[in-house]
Amino acid sequence: MRERLQDALFGPVLAVVMLCLLAFIGGAWTAWRDGFPFDPFLRRAFIGLTAVWTQYLAPKPVFASDAWMPIDGRETGVLKHDPESAFEGHTLVTFGQQAVLIDMAGRPVHRWSLSYEQIRAATGQAGPDMPETWLYWNNARLYPNGDLVVIVAAWETTPVGVAVIKIDRASNLLWAHPRHVHHDLDRDDAGRLYVLDQQVREARPPQLWGLNEPLLDEHVVVLSREGQELRRVSILDAFADSAYAALINEVAPDNLRRWGDYLHTNNVELVTPALAQQFPFLAPGQVILSMRQLDTIAALDLERKTIVWAARGPWRRQHDPDLLPNGHIVLFDNQGDWVRNGRSRVIEVDPKTNGIVWSYPSADGGELWSAYRGQQQVLPNGNVLINEFLRGRLLEV
Repeated sequence: MRERLQDALFGPVLAVVMLCLLAFIGGAWTAWRDGFPFDPFLRRAFIGLTAVWTQYLAPKPVFASDAWMPIDGRETGVLKHDPESAFEGHTLVTFGQQAVLIDMAGRPVHRWSLSYEQIRAATGQAGPDMPETWLYWNNARLYPNGDLVVIVAAWETTPVGVAVIKIDRASNLLWAHPRHVHHDLDRDDAGRLYVLDQQVREARPPQLWGLNEPLLDEHVVVLSREGQELRRVSILDAFADSAYAALINEVAPDNLRRWGDYLHTNNVELVTPALAQQFPFLAPGQVILSMRQLDTIAALDLERKTIVWAARGPWRRQHDPDLLPNGHIVLFDNQGDWVRNGRSRVIEVDPKTNGIVWSYPSADGGELWSAYRGQQQVLPNGNVLINEFLRGRLLEV
Protein backbone atom coordinates (compact mmCIF):
# COMPACT_ATOMS: atom_id res chain seq x y z
CA MET A 1 0.00 0.00 0.00
CA ARG A 2 2.80 2.41 0.95
CA GLU A 3 4.69 1.72 -2.26
CA ARG A 4 1.55 2.21 -4.35
CA LEU A 5 0.92 5.55 -2.59
CA GLN A 6 4.49 6.70 -3.31
CA ASP A 7 4.13 5.67 -6.95
CA ALA A 8 0.86 7.54 -7.20
CA LEU A 9 2.36 10.73 -5.73
CA PHE A 10 5.60 10.65 -7.72
CA GLY A 11 4.05 11.64 -11.02
CA PRO A 12 2.08 14.71 -9.77
CA VAL A 13 5.02 15.94 -7.64
CA LEU A 14 7.40 15.62 -10.59
CA ALA A 15 4.92 17.44 -12.80
CA VAL A 16 4.69 20.34 -10.32
CA VAL A 17 8.48 20.53 -10.04
CA MET A 18 8.84 20.55 -13.83
CA LEU A 19 6.17 23.24 -14.17
CA CYS A 20 7.96 25.41 -11.60
CA LEU A 21 11.26 24.88 -13.38
CA LEU A 22 9.73 25.80 -16.73
CA ALA A 23 8.10 28.88 -15.18
CA PHE A 24 11.42 29.96 -13.73
CA ILE A 25 13.24 29.45 -17.03
CA GLY A 26 10.48 31.23 -18.91
CA GLY A 27 10.51 34.15 -16.46
CA ALA A 28 14.26 34.48 -16.65
CA TRP A 29 14.12 34.41 -20.44
CA THR A 30 11.42 37.07 -20.70
CA ALA A 31 13.32 39.29 -18.24
CA TRP A 32 16.54 38.88 -20.19
CA ARG A 33 14.88 39.49 -23.56
CA ASP A 34 12.46 42.19 -22.34
CA GLY A 35 9.57 40.04 -23.54
CA PHE A 36 5.94 39.86 -22.41
CA PRO A 37 4.93 40.03 -19.57
CA PHE A 38 8.21 41.40 -18.21
CA ASP A 39 7.91 44.59 -20.19
CA PRO A 40 6.02 46.65 -19.28
CA PHE A 41 4.22 45.00 -16.36
CA LEU A 42 7.03 43.45 -14.30
CA ARG A 43 9.93 45.81 -14.99
CA ARG A 44 9.39 48.01 -11.93
CA ALA A 45 9.10 45.01 -9.62
CA PHE A 46 12.25 43.49 -11.10
CA ILE A 47 14.28 46.70 -10.75
CA GLY A 48 12.96 47.39 -7.25
CA LEU A 49 13.65 43.88 -5.98
CA THR A 50 17.14 43.97 -7.50
CA ALA A 51 17.91 47.26 -5.74
CA VAL A 52 16.55 46.02 -2.39
CA TRP A 53 18.48 42.76 -2.64
CA THR A 54 21.71 44.53 -3.56
CA GLN A 55 21.43 47.20 -0.90
CA TYR A 56 19.84 45.50 2.09
CA LEU A 57 19.48 41.75 1.75
CA ALA A 58 22.97 40.98 0.45
CA PRO A 59 25.17 43.81 1.75
CA LYS A 60 28.94 43.56 1.80
CA PRO A 61 31.10 45.46 4.23
CA VAL A 62 32.99 47.83 1.99
CA PHE A 63 36.42 46.45 2.85
CA ALA A 64 35.25 42.92 2.04
CA SER A 65 34.11 43.97 -1.43
CA ASP A 66 36.13 43.89 -4.63
CA ALA A 67 36.62 47.64 -4.32
CA TRP A 68 39.49 46.79 -1.98
CA MET A 69 40.98 43.68 -3.57
CA PRO A 70 44.06 41.92 -2.20
CA ILE A 71 47.25 43.04 -3.91
CA ASP A 72 48.32 39.52 -4.92
CA GLY A 73 51.06 39.15 -2.34
CA ARG A 74 53.12 42.05 -3.63
CA GLU A 75 55.16 44.18 -1.28
CA THR A 76 53.51 47.25 0.16
CA GLY A 77 54.78 50.75 0.77
CA VAL A 78 57.06 52.73 -1.55
CA LEU A 79 58.68 50.20 -3.89
CA LYS A 80 60.59 52.63 -6.09
CA HIS A 81 61.57 56.28 -5.78
CA ASP A 82 63.81 58.15 -8.22
CA PRO A 83 64.18 61.56 -6.52
CA GLU A 84 65.91 63.10 -9.55
CA SER A 85 62.97 62.34 -11.88
CA ALA A 86 59.93 62.28 -9.55
CA PHE A 87 58.00 65.46 -8.75
CA GLU A 88 58.55 66.22 -5.07
CA GLY A 89 55.34 66.78 -3.13
CA HIS A 90 52.57 65.32 -0.99
CA THR A 91 49.71 63.10 -2.20
CA LEU A 92 46.16 63.08 -0.83
CA VAL A 93 44.53 59.64 -0.65
CA THR A 94 41.17 58.52 0.75
CA PHE A 95 40.67 55.18 2.49
CA GLY A 96 37.60 54.16 4.42
CA GLN A 97 36.15 57.17 6.23
CA GLN A 98 39.38 59.11 6.26
CA ALA A 99 41.80 61.05 4.07
CA VAL A 100 45.57 60.97 4.50
CA LEU A 101 48.24 63.27 3.14
CA ILE A 102 51.41 61.24 2.52
CA ASP A 103 54.96 62.26 1.61
CA MET A 104 57.26 60.72 -1.00
CA ALA A 105 58.22 57.94 1.41
CA GLY A 106 54.58 57.04 2.03
CA ARG A 107 54.61 58.46 5.57
CA PRO A 108 51.42 60.15 6.83
CA VAL A 109 51.80 63.93 7.13
CA HIS A 110 48.22 64.74 8.13
CA ARG A 111 45.00 62.81 8.58
CA TRP A 112 41.31 63.78 8.41
CA SER A 113 38.62 61.46 9.76
CA LEU A 114 34.93 61.84 10.54
CA SER A 115 32.48 58.98 10.91
CA TYR A 116 29.08 59.00 9.27
CA GLU A 117 27.41 58.87 12.67
CA GLN A 118 29.25 62.05 13.66
CA ILE A 119 28.04 63.74 10.48
CA ARG A 120 24.43 62.74 11.09
CA ALA A 121 24.59 63.77 14.75
CA ALA A 122 26.03 67.20 13.94
CA THR A 123 23.47 67.98 11.25
CA GLY A 124 20.39 66.32 12.67
CA GLN A 125 19.91 63.24 10.47
CA ALA A 126 21.86 64.42 7.42
CA GLY A 127 21.24 61.28 5.43
CA PRO A 128 19.85 57.73 5.47
CA ASP A 129 20.44 55.36 8.35
CA MET A 130 22.93 52.66 7.35
CA PRO A 131 25.78 50.68 8.91
CA GLU A 132 29.19 52.33 9.14
CA THR A 133 30.72 49.27 7.47
CA TRP A 134 28.97 50.23 4.19
CA LEU A 135 30.44 53.74 4.06
CA TYR A 136 33.64 55.23 2.65
CA TRP A 137 35.05 58.50 1.33
CA ASN A 138 34.95 58.38 -2.45
CA ASN A 139 36.78 61.56 -3.42
CA ALA A 140 38.14 64.71 -1.79
CA ARG A 141 39.55 68.16 -2.59
CA LEU A 142 42.05 69.93 -0.34
CA TYR A 143 42.04 73.69 0.27
CA PRO A 144 45.21 75.69 1.03
CA ASN A 145 44.09 76.27 4.64
CA GLY A 146 43.64 72.55 5.31
CA ASP A 147 39.87 72.41 4.77
CA LEU A 148 38.64 69.35 2.91
CA VAL A 149 35.55 68.75 0.76
CA VAL A 150 34.62 65.05 0.75
CA ILE A 151 32.13 62.88 -1.12
CA VAL A 152 30.69 60.29 1.28
CA ALA A 153 29.60 57.12 -0.51
CA ALA A 154 28.04 53.79 0.46
CA TRP A 155 28.68 50.39 -1.02
CA GLU A 156 25.98 49.09 -3.40
CA THR A 157 23.27 51.72 -2.89
CA THR A 158 20.69 52.97 -5.37
CA PRO A 159 20.84 55.87 -6.10
CA VAL A 160 24.56 56.08 -5.35
CA GLY A 161 26.13 58.58 -2.99
CA VAL A 162 25.17 59.73 0.50
CA ALA A 163 26.43 63.30 0.99
CA VAL A 164 29.11 65.85 0.29
CA ILE A 165 30.67 67.46 3.35
CA LYS A 166 33.24 70.09 4.19
CA ILE A 167 35.51 69.72 7.22
CA ASP A 168 38.33 71.84 8.58
CA ARG A 169 41.95 70.92 9.23
CA ALA A 170 41.01 69.38 12.59
CA SER A 171 38.18 67.29 11.02
CA ASN A 172 35.41 69.49 12.43
CA LEU A 173 32.30 69.47 10.26
CA LEU A 174 31.65 72.84 8.58
CA TRP A 175 28.61 71.80 6.56
CA ALA A 176 26.93 68.78 4.96
CA HIS A 177 24.82 68.50 1.81
CA PRO A 178 22.84 65.25 2.30
CA ARG A 179 22.02 64.26 -1.28
CA HIS A 180 23.05 61.48 -3.64
CA VAL A 181 26.34 63.13 -4.59
CA HIS A 182 28.84 60.75 -6.12
CA HIS A 183 32.14 60.17 -7.92
CA ASP A 184 33.63 63.60 -8.58
CA LEU A 185 33.59 67.34 -7.88
CA ASP A 186 35.30 70.55 -8.99
CA ARG A 187 35.35 74.15 -7.78
CA ASP A 188 35.75 77.57 -9.35
CA ASP A 189 37.70 80.64 -8.25
CA ALA A 190 34.66 81.96 -6.36
CA GLY A 191 34.53 78.81 -4.22
CA ARG A 192 31.42 77.34 -5.85
CA LEU A 193 31.38 73.55 -6.09
CA TYR A 194 30.29 71.47 -9.08
CA VAL A 195 29.10 67.99 -8.11
CA LEU A 196 27.22 65.04 -9.61
CA ASP A 197 23.87 64.01 -8.16
CA GLN A 198 21.84 60.90 -9.03
CA GLN A 199 18.07 60.48 -8.67
CA VAL A 200 15.41 57.94 -9.72
CA ARG A 201 13.30 59.27 -12.58
CA GLU A 202 9.88 57.90 -13.47
CA ALA A 203 9.61 59.16 -17.06
CA ARG A 204 12.31 59.51 -19.69
CA PRO A 205 12.59 62.61 -21.89
CA PRO A 206 10.38 61.91 -24.94
CA GLN A 207 13.31 62.45 -27.33
CA LEU A 208 15.18 59.53 -25.76
CA TRP A 209 12.94 56.79 -27.08
CA GLY A 210 15.57 54.07 -26.52
CA LEU A 211 15.35 54.17 -22.71
CA ASN A 212 13.11 52.07 -20.48
CA GLU A 213 11.37 53.40 -17.37
CA PRO A 214 11.95 53.97 -14.52
CA LEU A 215 15.58 55.02 -14.85
CA LEU A 216 18.41 56.83 -13.10
CA ASP A 217 19.06 60.43 -14.05
CA GLU A 218 22.25 62.33 -13.34
CA HIS A 219 22.44 66.03 -12.50
CA VAL A 220 25.21 68.57 -12.38
CA VAL A 221 24.59 70.57 -9.21
CA VAL A 222 26.27 73.87 -8.35
CA LEU A 223 26.72 74.50 -4.63
CA SER A 224 27.65 77.70 -2.83
CA ARG A 225 30.70 77.96 -0.59
CA GLU A 226 28.36 77.04 2.28
CA GLY A 227 26.98 73.92 0.56
CA GLN A 228 23.65 75.42 -0.55
CA GLU A 229 22.24 74.36 -3.92
CA LEU A 230 22.37 77.14 -6.52
CA ARG A 231 21.62 75.29 -9.75
CA ARG A 232 20.65 71.82 -10.97
CA VAL A 233 20.78 70.57 -14.57
CA SER A 234 19.57 67.14 -15.71
CA ILE A 235 22.11 65.42 -17.95
CA LEU A 236 19.41 63.30 -19.60
CA ASP A 237 17.41 66.43 -20.45
CA ALA A 238 20.59 68.11 -21.68
CA PHE A 239 21.21 65.24 -24.09
CA ALA A 240 17.55 65.17 -25.17
CA ASP A 241 17.63 68.89 -26.00
CA SER A 242 20.80 68.63 -28.08
CA ALA A 243 22.10 67.27 -31.36
CA TYR A 244 23.47 64.27 -29.46
CA ALA A 245 20.19 62.61 -28.45
CA ALA A 246 20.76 59.91 -31.06
CA LEU A 247 23.94 58.87 -29.25
CA ILE A 248 21.96 57.77 -26.21
CA ASN A 249 19.22 56.15 -28.31
CA GLU A 250 21.74 54.04 -30.20
CA VAL A 251 24.23 53.19 -27.43
CA ALA A 252 22.38 53.21 -24.13
CA PRO A 253 19.97 50.27 -24.68
CA ASP A 254 22.88 47.84 -24.60
CA ASN A 255 24.19 49.17 -21.28
CA LEU A 256 22.55 47.88 -18.08
CA ARG A 257 19.11 48.69 -19.48
CA ARG A 258 17.28 46.58 -16.91
CA TRP A 259 18.65 48.60 -14.04
CA GLY A 260 18.15 52.00 -15.68
CA ASP A 261 21.80 53.03 -15.29
CA TYR A 262 22.22 54.43 -18.80
CA LEU A 263 24.84 57.10 -18.11
CA HIS A 264 26.88 56.31 -14.99
CA THR A 265 28.50 59.75 -15.05
CA ASN A 266 31.83 59.63 -13.23
CA ASN A 267 33.54 62.98 -13.89
CA VAL A 268 32.81 66.69 -13.77
CA GLU A 269 35.44 69.31 -14.66
CA LEU A 270 34.89 73.04 -15.00
CA VAL A 271 36.13 74.69 -18.22
CA THR A 272 38.18 77.70 -17.12
CA PRO A 273 38.81 80.75 -19.35
CA ALA A 274 42.42 79.63 -19.84
CA LEU A 275 41.38 76.15 -20.95
CA ALA A 276 38.64 77.48 -23.24
CA GLN A 277 41.32 79.30 -25.24
CA GLN A 278 42.85 75.93 -26.13
CA PHE A 279 39.56 74.22 -26.99
CA PRO A 280 37.65 76.21 -29.63
CA PHE A 281 34.51 74.07 -29.23
CA LEU A 282 34.22 74.96 -25.51
CA ALA A 283 33.38 78.10 -23.53
CA PRO A 284 34.21 79.19 -19.97
CA GLY A 285 31.71 77.94 -17.41
CA GLN A 286 30.82 74.77 -19.27
CA VAL A 287 31.65 71.42 -17.66
CA ILE A 288 33.27 68.29 -19.05
CA LEU A 289 31.46 65.05 -18.20
CA SER A 290 32.36 61.37 -18.57
CA MET A 291 29.55 58.83 -19.11
CA ARG A 292 30.99 55.38 -18.51
CA GLN A 293 28.04 53.46 -19.90
CA LEU A 294 28.17 55.40 -23.17
CA ASP A 295 31.99 55.30 -23.53
CA THR A 296 31.51 59.04 -24.07
CA ILE A 297 32.93 62.32 -22.84
CA ALA A 298 30.85 65.46 -23.36
CA ALA A 299 30.56 69.17 -22.60
CA LEU A 300 27.47 70.53 -20.84
CA ASP A 301 26.49 74.19 -21.07
CA LEU A 302 24.91 74.95 -17.70
CA GLU A 303 23.28 78.18 -18.85
CA ARG A 304 21.63 76.69 -21.94
CA LYS A 305 21.11 73.29 -20.26
CA THR A 306 22.26 71.37 -23.32
CA ILE A 307 25.13 69.18 -24.48
CA VAL A 308 27.29 71.23 -26.84
CA TRP A 309 29.94 68.62 -27.67
CA ALA A 310 30.33 64.87 -27.26
CA ALA A 311 32.84 62.29 -28.44
CA ARG A 312 33.53 58.60 -28.39
CA GLY A 313 37.07 57.50 -29.09
CA PRO A 314 39.79 54.89 -28.57
CA TRP A 315 38.70 54.26 -24.99
CA ARG A 316 36.19 52.09 -23.13
CA ARG A 317 34.56 52.56 -19.70
CA GLN A 318 36.78 55.63 -19.20
CA HIS A 319 37.27 57.76 -16.07
CA ASP A 320 38.67 61.17 -15.16
CA PRO A 321 39.14 63.02 -18.47
CA ASP A 322 41.21 66.16 -17.88
CA LEU A 323 41.70 69.08 -20.25
CA LEU A 324 45.36 69.95 -20.80
CA PRO A 325 46.86 73.38 -21.60
CA ASN A 326 48.12 72.01 -24.94
CA GLY A 327 44.57 71.38 -26.18
CA HIS A 328 44.68 67.63 -25.56
CA ILE A 329 42.65 65.43 -23.18
CA VAL A 330 44.18 62.86 -20.83
CA LEU A 331 42.01 60.13 -19.31
CA PHE A 332 42.05 56.74 -17.59
CA ASP A 333 41.01 54.20 -20.23
CA ASN A 334 39.76 51.31 -18.13
CA GLN A 335 39.12 48.60 -20.72
CA GLY A 336 40.14 49.95 -24.13
CA ASP A 337 43.68 48.70 -24.68
CA TRP A 338 42.79 45.96 -27.17
CA VAL A 339 46.44 45.25 -27.97
CA ARG A 340 46.70 44.04 -24.35
CA ASN A 341 43.36 42.20 -24.36
CA GLY A 342 41.26 45.08 -23.03
CA ARG A 343 43.59 46.04 -20.21
CA SER A 344 43.78 49.51 -18.69
CA ARG A 345 45.92 52.42 -19.79
CA VAL A 346 46.23 56.18 -19.43
CA ILE A 347 46.05 57.96 -22.78
CA GLU A 348 46.50 61.51 -24.04
CA VAL A 349 44.20 62.20 -26.98
CA ASP A 350 44.10 65.02 -29.53
CA PRO A 351 40.35 65.83 -29.76
CA LYS A 352 40.78 67.28 -33.24
CA THR A 353 41.74 63.85 -34.61
CA ASN A 354 40.80 61.44 -31.77
CA GLY A 355 44.34 60.14 -32.13
CA ILE A 356 46.44 58.93 -29.20
CA VAL A 357 49.60 61.02 -28.78
CA TRP A 358 50.86 59.38 -25.56
CA SER A 359 49.96 56.36 -23.47
CA TYR A 360 51.04 54.34 -20.48
CA PRO A 361 51.73 51.43 -20.61
CA SER A 362 53.79 52.03 -23.72
CA ALA A 363 55.86 49.89 -26.05
CA ASP A 364 58.66 50.20 -23.49
CA GLY A 365 56.64 48.26 -20.91
CA GLY A 366 54.42 48.79 -17.91
CA GLU A 367 51.20 47.25 -16.63
CA LEU A 368 47.86 48.68 -15.48
CA TRP A 369 44.59 47.03 -14.56
CA SER A 370 41.52 48.64 -13.04
CA ALA A 371 38.27 47.50 -14.63
CA TYR A 372 36.51 50.45 -13.01
CA ARG A 373 37.46 53.73 -11.35
CA GLY A 374 41.03 54.96 -11.65
CA GLN A 375 42.46 58.45 -12.07
CA GLN A 376 45.46 60.32 -13.36
CA GLN A 377 46.97 63.78 -12.83
CA VAL A 378 49.54 65.52 -15.01
CA LEU A 379 52.11 67.03 -12.65
CA PRO A 380 53.89 70.38 -13.13
CA ASN A 381 57.09 68.70 -14.38
CA GLY A 382 55.19 66.71 -17.03
CA ASN A 383 55.10 63.41 -15.15
CA VAL A 384 51.77 61.65 -14.72
CA LEU A 385 50.51 60.42 -11.33
CA ILE A 386 48.24 57.39 -11.80
CA ASN A 387 45.77 55.85 -9.35
CA GLU A 388 45.38 52.18 -10.32
CA PHE A 389 42.36 51.86 -8.07
CA LEU A 390 41.49 48.18 -8.27
CA ARG A 391 44.98 46.99 -7.33
CA GLY A 392 45.65 49.77 -4.86
CA ARG A 393 48.72 51.31 -6.52
CA LEU A 394 49.94 54.84 -7.08
CA LEU A 395 52.43 55.25 -9.92
CA GLU A 396 54.33 58.29 -11.15
CA VAL A 397 55.52 57.78 -14.73
